[in-house]
Amino acid sequence: MDFHLEKLKSLMNIELNEVRVVGIYGIGGIGKTTIAKAVYNDISYQFDGSSFLNNVRERSKDNALQLQQELLHGILKGKSPKVSNMDEGIQMIKRSLSSKRVLVVFDDVDDLMQIENLAEEHSWFGPRSRIIITTRHKHFLTQYGVKESYEVPILHDAEAIELFSWWAFKQNLPNEIYKNLSYQVVDYAKGLPLALEVLGSFLFKKTISEWESALCKLKTIPHMGIQNVLKISYDGLDDVEKGIFLDIACFFKGKDKDFVSRMLDEDFYAESGIGVLHDKCLISISGNKLDMHDLLQQMGWEIVRQECPKEPGRRSRLWEQEDIFDVLKRNMDFSPKHLVDLSMPYSHIKKLWKGIKVLKSLKSMDLSHSKCLIETPDFSGITNLERLVLEGCINLPEVHPSLGDLKKLNFLSLKDCKMLRRLPSRIWNFKSLRTLILSGCSKFEEFPENFGNLEMLKELHEDGTVKLDLSDCNISDGANLGSLGFLSSLEDLNLSGNNFVTLPNMSGLSHLVFLGLENCKRLQALPQFPSSLEDLILRGNNFVTLPNMSGLSHLKTLVLGNCKRLEALPQLPSSIRSLNATDCTSLGTTESLKLLRPWELESLDSDVAFVIPGSRIPDWIRYQSSENVIEADLPLNWSTNCLGFALALVFSSQPPVSHWLWAEVFLDFGTCCCSIETQCFFHLEGDNCVLAHEVDHVLLNYVPVQPSLSPHQVIHIKATFAITSETGYEIKRCGLGLVYVNEEVNCNNVPPPNESTLVLKEISAGEPIECEDMTIECQDQRKPTLRYGIFL
Repeated sequence: MDFHLEKLKSLMNIELNEVRVVGIYGIGGIGKTTIAKAVYNDISYQFDGSSFLNNVRERSKDNALQLQQELLHGILKGKSPKVSNMDEGIQMIKRSLSSKRVLVVFDDVDDLMQIENLAEEHSWFGPRSRIIITTRHKHFLTQYGVKESYEVPILHDAEAIELFSWWAFKQNLPNEIYKNLSYQVVDYAKGLPLALEVLGSFLFKKTISEWESALCKLKTIPHMGIQNVLKISYDGLDDVEKGIFLDIACFFKGKDKDFVSRMLDEDFYAESGIGVLHDKCLISISGNKLDMHDLLQQMGWEIVRQECPKEPGRRSRLWEQEDIFDVLKRNMDFSPKHLVDLSMPYSHIKKLWKGIKVLKSLKSMDLSHSKCLIETPDFSGITNLERLVLEGCINLPEVHPSLGDLKKLNFLSLKDCKMLRRLPSRIWNFKSLRTLILSGCSKFEEFPENFGNLEMLKELHEDGTVKLDLSDCNISDGANLGSLGFLSSLEDLNLSGNNFVTLPNMSGLSHLVFLGLENCKRLQALPQFPSSLEDLILRGNNFVTLPNMSGLSHLKTLVLGNCKRLEALPQLPSSIRSLNATDCTSLGTTESLKLLRPWELESLDSDVAFVIPGSRIPDWIRYQSSENVIEADLPLNWSTNCLGFALALVFSSQPPVSHWLWAEVFLDFGTCCCSIETQCFFHLEGDNCVLAHEVDHVLLNYVPVQPSLSPHQVIHIKATFAITSETGYEIKRCGLGLVYVNEEVNCNNVPPPNESTLVLKEISAGEPIECEDMTIECQDQRKPTLRYGIFL
């Protein structure tokens, strides 16, 4: 309670001269009134007068005049005259209270009309007055002009067990023999003070067997004392809002808000209704997902169950698998004509129904992971179906041809349907289909010539990614993948694990940023890629050489792990940030390192990391050690034009190894009391690959100079290297170097010759540079860019 008091006092700020209104809101039973009373009792002595009006919502219906009289009497005490009508009461409040500093609590208000005769204007009260309003409807606070409000959170476990114990045992901890049962009750209440108080009082001095019986009953039938309080908010909804609440409670808790809106919008004003439920604290929205307190959900279930307690088929909603199965199997007077969402994942059905069922309202069907399903229903009567999920139906050989008639279908997941061989030909002409997932359909045989007619195909994730996943679909050269080139909106394409030998030109996929070609063992040559590509995954292939990639000006990540026949790295663009070449056992280390010199990159930051086979750290990294710690005295003026530090380590692996390599480096600068810690990580191999234990690898990383570093104070550096992966890795050697930029200075500005420094500077086309008997002629006729040098 102390936390709530301090929070409310801070919001009230009683020293300010203005009239301030503070709102306290939350679901029923969360403790709004209790907190308001505690604040009222704690500070009321500081005001000229005070009044606490409880249960305003109910009392305003028939006793509005009494509320006015109570407000005046509480503040004026014996000086308040009797009020004979509402208008007289309003005038009396204005005249008597406008010059007084008062504290007023209006408890349980959810409509402006309930207080329009008590405090229609803030100016009815004198300067420095404070008004507290408790409500379940936070939008009401906005309507009333409340700028400061406090949402009461649910109790943490420790607070909950203490509150429950005071009611159940009259002490702050449960009796030892009731301890496990007490925690079960607290878990059921989910931090709601009302439930903890009601159940604690109910179980007080009950036997263990009575506790166990009560808990068993609560799982199916909620406690009416709790439900009646929670149901007040539900009863205040209109019929449409009640329907949306029950749909969320029964089907859509945890679902995406936009998806739910689409599912309900034909029959309901879904967007508006969801907003009302949120304002009345009946649901919460986080990350665009709908949520509600477990006891509110249980209340919704009970409302539906009471529609017909003994016959589930006569209820408006079914969500329990047992009830759904019984209704469908026995046809227990079930009328599905208003069915919107049919969700039966992990069921044991072989077929859903026979013949045609006309279900005009059905928009979503989820039969995922129904391993016994061998036949889908006839979809002819479900013309408004938008979403079909058959993921993990491993024994499904085909889908009904009528699937091709679903003109509104926009989401189709057939992931891991391992027996599926083909789809109805008409589906490839769908204009509405936006998400098609076929990954894991290992026996899929036919990709038609008109594949590119899927004009709207795009898998919309929360981050807006446009994705097509055809991994592990047994696609071979006869699959007509040339039509992929027409899907110009694609941003993410995964063709991993397939059997094609060649691929069509992909340069027309102008928005493509991710391409997965992992474990395409038969692939002999790479196609032309679009310059938009940022991530290219080629792990586990049989390439010997790769084409020049320097033209992929946006490429940031290249994964080549387990390409055991690869003999050389390709020419890479200056945009590259991450290279994973683990287990490329034929790769030449020396030539590879020449391609990874940091001064060839367009920018350097802590995201730059490379890993390749080898046991030698590049010579341009000056400080090297066979231990995991390097200490060095830095040269004079080391910080001039210094961008940061190049880090390197050689590591080996022993089984078992973690699939993730985590490396950390801690830089300590001693006298200036400054340190830098950096991390980099790689996913080394897939689940079926093992890192070659006889091959060492070199990891290169970069740490920029931090703004907090005071270079003039730094003369010594200590670098500590560690691999924090769970198992399998050992550091054999490590290295530290300094990376420089030099734009306009000449050679006289660099450290002394005995420090052996290589400096490159920005130059114009054809301009020679002479430095320490070294001449470099710039042959590149393009616009010059910044270059980087390594301190040796």
